[in-house]
Amino acid sequence: MLVVLLALGVNAAVLEDTSHPAQTCGTPALLADTISRTRPAPPPSSATDLTDHESHGDIAHTQYSEHFALKWGPDLGEISDTATRILNDFEFAHDAQVDGWEMADPTGFSGTYFNVYIGDTGGDVPSVYGSAGYYKLDHDGYPMIVLSHEFIDDIAYLRSVIIHEFFHAVQHAELAYFYEDTGSWYWEATACWASGQLTPEIDSFSDFLPWYALKPQVGLYHFSRDMYDGAPPDYHQYGAFIFPWYISEVLGAPEAILDSWRIGTEADDPIHVLEELLTEDVVSEAIVGHAARNITWDYDAGDRFGHQVNEWAGYFTDHDDRFTALVPHAFPDFYTIPEDRWPRAGGYAVMPLPDGSVTPANRLTVLLEYDDSAITGSMPDHVDMRAMVVEYTSAGAVYHTVRNDIPHTNFWLTPESDAWIAVANTGELSEGYYPAPFRLSFVPLPDAPEPEDTGVPSDTGEPEDSGSPADTGEPPTEPTDPEEEEEEEEEEEEEEEETADYFAPEESSDGKGSGCTHASPRPRQWYVLGLIMLLWRRRDSSQP
Repeated sequence: MLVVLLALGVNAAVLEDTSHPAQTCGTPALLADTISRTRPAPPPSSATDLTDHESHGDIAHTQYSEHFALKWGPDLGEISDTATRILNDFEFAHDAQVDGWEMADPTGFSGTYFNVYIGDTGGDVPSVYGSAGYYKLDHDGYPMIVLSHEFIDDIAYLRSVIIHEFFHAVQHAELAYFYEDTGSWYWEATACWASGQLTPEIDSFSDFLPWYALKPQVGLYHFSRDMYDGAPPDYHQYGAFIFPWYISEVLGAPEAILDSWRIGTEADDPIHVLEELLTEDVVSEAIVGHAARNITWDYDAGDRFGHQVNEWAGYFTDHDDRFTALVPHAFPDFYTIPEDRWPRAGGYAVMPLPDGSVTPANRLTVLLEYDDSAITGSMPDHVDMRAMVVEYTSAGAVYHTVRNDIPHTNFWLTPESDAWIAVANTGELSEGYYPAPFRLSFVPLPDAPEPEDTGVPSDTGEPEDSGSPADTGEPPTEPTDPEEEEEEEEEEEEEEEETADYFAPEESSDGKGSGCTHASPRPRQWYVLGLIMLLWRRRDSSQP
């Protein structure tokens, strides 16, 4: 159930800086009881001459638009102008999500208007149960939305709520992901994402980002409303919008989020469906990539995100796990983190690099391993851990992907930069239900000499050595045939030429390269992603 923050023990002084008392969506508490209810027939191909359907009883006031019937009780009186505005916002949500994004239409079932109620306004109007709004099915199986009467004059906030709740109706119409286990977090995360995509100027869609940011180790799949008395990680699922936000903004693939609802089934895991759309490597790199950007909220709306997180971090000081320190491991030359920070599936941990990990010549060597020594009893069949090094320079952040196809990855960092490392558990929930321990080593290989020139070459920000296999000092496991080796090199060169134009290095606003070495997926996989993204752009109007 949606809970007002005041009820969570948040004092009024903290709330003075907010424009409204932030509330979560009430859908989780109410949809679970009705989601399996038999629904009436879907709308005809052209829904005209819609009729009114009512399952609650006597409703004092009703006003109609093309697709919706707005209903309220006698306690609210006559609100014709306000009702028109609310109906216009619902028609905007319908036009954007159904017509623009080409998603399933939840309106017009059996030729009826989609009912929207202003809750707790007397008569037989349903209650909003203290929430800003919720979506569910009525007693006869028809979709409906209830809005709080407290916010009908807060035009911007209510518009954001309307987009969020109507996207729940769209999600339900798509018949993807059970609202439980692997799918429940994705309902709320993508509804917040939809609100932010369509009304980015209204910041309420990101109100609960701190509840995600302060407990990153619990993972993308975490879902709770009151298990922790309102403290993080309660409401984590709403702040998880930042992951689809990363896919939209940084990968430039918002259509993947919409397609994940179009092709997903009720029993699917949304992360697995995203892997089908984007490839497993790309999704894994997105999980660790968004973790790295979350250090300083390196997004277009990063100032807003950072302010929200920092403000609430000052209140939830005892629940702030955004950053942790590496501690020595029992294995020589290795580090680990405390057990309560081990990341679950889709979760991550962020640590500053320990003193001495970067050599005087500004070289960094990274070895990431799953820490099987910390596990007692049976081990999981598969654990996928990824890491990314972030260095903060005078020119901005530089992201270096730690490769997972070789034991060691080597970087040459910018002198005087401040470096951090993000480690993510990128496995699916079914593959890694329990937290995953890991260990890190930063010891350079003894047969890899320091370079004489340690400066960053040119102005691209690219490191001189990204950790190619030849630099690891690892001998080949078997003798190689020179002719076969030459043929393999030629094939690799052809693949690199074919894919070079799809994902060129990012350019910064000053004309310099961003220095992003975020390139773990191999060339063939990038090529497949390039083709997928070209197909996604089959219609200009569908882009969020």
